[in-house]
Amino acid sequence: GSDEMVRRVNLCYPLTMRLRTMAMWLAFPEQAQAIAMAAVVGEIKDPNQALGEGLHAIQHLLTSTMPLLVMCDRRDISGYYHTQHADAGAALFLYDACQGGIGLADIAYQRLESLLALAYETATRCQCQSGCPSCIQMGSCRLRNESLSKAVAIAILSQLLGQEQESSRPISALIDTTQRQAAGLLA
Repeated sequence: GSDEMVRRVNLCYPLTMRLRTMAMWLAFPEQAQAIAMAAVVGEIKDPNQALGEGLHAIQHLLTSTMPLLVMCDRRDISGYYHTQHADAGAALFLYDACQGGIGLADIAYQRLESLLALAYETATRCQCQSGCPSCIQMGSCRLRNESLSKAVAIAILSQLLGQEQESSRPISALIDTTQRQAAGLLA
């Protein structure tokens, strides 16, 4: 082959993909934004930006630790977060990354408490200050690991797990978890 350019094509980033699959979502409580802002005290940030950075980091933590609980390959699952989803407010989606789904999101939904605890443990045990490939960064991040906040992720996960321990209510009573057909939600 030669190094001659045949044609230049401009692509809009990020690329959109539609996938009919199975997913679960976590709708975070309204106070998640306040928790996010408390975690970044001293930094001048938009509350929505701080929340987004924390949800992005939690998405990475959950999709990185999920294979340990559901016995799958890391490429079999994916996730997406939204700070102001029309149906759920601050929400995080975990979905099977294959057409039609293969039940991985369902297993994660059934083991949600363990998944959240494992994500929290992964973030808190890592010695880094603001995030690294061992905790919140991922090689497959569509957003190039930009806009991640380890501090906000830890604060939100800590609040969720701490509330559960204080109240003895199941974690599903604290965050609205709904398993849904993910067609069109992630476009």
